[in-house]
Amino acid sequence: IMERCKRGKIDVRIKYSFKNNSIVDISVDKIIAYKENFNEIATILNIKEQSIDINSLLKNNEYFIYNKNFEKKYKNCIIKCFEKSLDDLDKYRFKEGRNILKDISKRISFINKKINNLKKISNSRIKLKTKNYKQKVKKILDKQDYLNNENRIMSEIVLISDKLDISEETSRLKSHIDLFYNFIEVNNLEKGKKINFLLQEINRELNTIGAKSETNQISHLVINFKNEIEKIREQVQNIL
Repeated sequence: IMERCKRGKIDVRIKYSFKNNSIVDISVDKIIAYKENFNEIATILNIKEQSIDINSLLKNNEYFIYNKNFEKKYKNCIIKCFEKSLDDLDKYRFKEGRNILKDISKRISFINKKINNLKKISNSRIKLKTKNYKQKVKKILDKQDYLNNENRIMSEIVLISDKLDISEETSRLKSHIDLFYNFIEVNNLEKGKKINFLLQEINRELNTIGAKSETNQISHLVINFKNEIEKIREQVQNIL
């Protein structure tokens, strides 16, 4: 099971039946001893009209003697049936995996295509913010004062730009998504934990972008992205 399934919890039950009882003998001596002990205890405790329930005896494996040839004769048969079940499980998981791959690929592609929108909106916002700042300063200061304080004004503009700029975050986000594609395309097992960790990194970048955002457009995009990431995370729980 560990070799074939790798990850997760699996409960296994093997139930079998036989057309005859040639593999099982009943231990009469043990049943007689049980009955004698039962009667002795009933006498000591002064319990009357008590009888042994045959069903309780049949449930106790101690009263059955299994043929020693049973393991040799039926072991291979049971193993083959078990391997067939594992093969069926693999087929089902492969089919389910293709559906999961299709779903998460669609969601991550949506994010990947919209990253450029984030950049455009952010750059437009920075230009507008710096332009408004310059205009406000020019209204307050006369031309000469503006020229005298131009270096300081430019420093403030740089600070405003740095505060709003998300180019580093979008670059890292793009890099994480490229790595995500690599993970899902490479035919290696046990990639679920790696993808889950990568989703955490993507979410971290989105949180930073959301914190820097001063526009509803970016906020709405970030919310949509995080919603898609959460849905991908749910699907990844089913990936090895």
